Amino acid sequence: MRYVLGGLGVFLLACVSLSSEEFAQERRRMEGFKRQGLGWCSPVQLARAEVHLEFAEAEQKRGHLRRSKEHLQAAQSALEEMERLERSSCHDGPPHHLLAIEGIDSDGDGIPDAEDACPRLPGPLSNQGCPEEALSN
Repeated sequence: MRYVLGGLGVFLLACVSLSSEEFAQERRRMEGFKRQGLGWCSPVQLARAEVHLEFAEAEQKRGHLRRSKEHLQAAQSALEEMERLERSSCHDGPPHHLLAIEGIDSDGDGIPDAEDACPRLPGPLSNQGCPEEALSN
């Protein structure tokens, strides 16, 4: 009877256990969102996803499979929320006031972001760093 229960325990443990591929898949998804700049649109969700993913992996290593699964689900939920925000209201990068660091020129127009009214769009100094089309809008 003890062997049957032991075998059943190993079987259940294998069913509950998360594969390292599940963690890797969510990490790749999160890194993809970062490359797309979605962290600027939803920094809280990004931080939540990163933290829960770290906790999920740590709990898995400690053998706390239920807590690991809960953290992985929380990370997945945060990433899904990032996707929803991206589709509804995400812009193409950080607000220009966040880039106002001396010497940085994001759009390559020769005007530092700290002095550029349009730091993500190249334009002449005569137009405060904004493209000429921006004048007509």
